[in-house]
Amino acid sequence: MIHDMNDAINYAFDVANEDPIPLMGQFACLTAEVGELAEQVNSAAGYLSHKKFDEPLAGEVADVILAAIGVYTKAYPEATKEELAKSLRANILTKSTKWHQIALSQRRKRDKGIPGS
Repeated sequence: MIHDMNDAINYAFDVANEDPIPLMGQFACLTAEVGELAEQVNSAAGYLSHKKFDEPLAGEVADVILAAIGVYTKAYPEATKEELAKSLRANILTKSTKWHQIALSQRRKRDKGIPGS
């Protein structure tokens, strides 16, 4: 049973390990899902306001995450689910910290009225 994000990530790796689609097929799925997400974002921004969607934006974000985990799993077939999940968690923490610092820097520039921020 899935209780939290760690359970969800572990389940996503289980699903990816069972999927017979090879790496390049997984990558094709990822690009398709990113395209669907882009359509939803464009619609939310008013560029495709006529288009109706069957799935909420959160569903498309989840599809992109699941497809990315599929790519990651197929890229390292010799790695265990635990190794992949541990590495992914560590990288998400590192990247989140980096993105947070960039966001804070952009906010400071915007608050100072610096053009282009």
